[in-house]
Amino acid sequence: KKNKNHQNTAVTQSFGQTARTAAAAAARLADLGVAQVLITRGGQGALLRSGGRSRRLAAWRPRSGVCAIVDTTGCGDTFLAAYLHAVLSGRPPQAAAQFAAIAATMKLTRFGPLCCGENDIVAFAAQP
Repeated sequence: KKNKNHQNTAVTQSFGQTARTAAAAAARLADLGVAQVLITRGGQGALLRSGGRSRRLAAWRPRSGVCAIVDTTGCGDTFLAAYLHAVLSGRPPQAAAQFAAIAATMKLTRFGPLCCGENDIVAFAAQP
């Protein structure tokens, strides 16, 4: 499991509050004025809090349902970079998180850093 409860506690304690779950941590940070909170959870997807709502987002899976895992190192960084790219390109938070999940899955299938562009990620998502 990517996100550990002790991480939720540590992050929120640094703001003078305590939360033990990802949803509680996201809500606490939102209460402090953070507009978007995104917590990655590895193969369990992510939690997005935006617009006063929390949404659990499933990890993206290819249509075939099969994903050959080659290297998990850097998947969270890939997710965050793709999310930021998508948001800065004008996508709404939930669509940006979906794009990021696809990019992170693409990263799983390759060794080393993921060096690609938006079109490569879109093409990867379209594969059967």
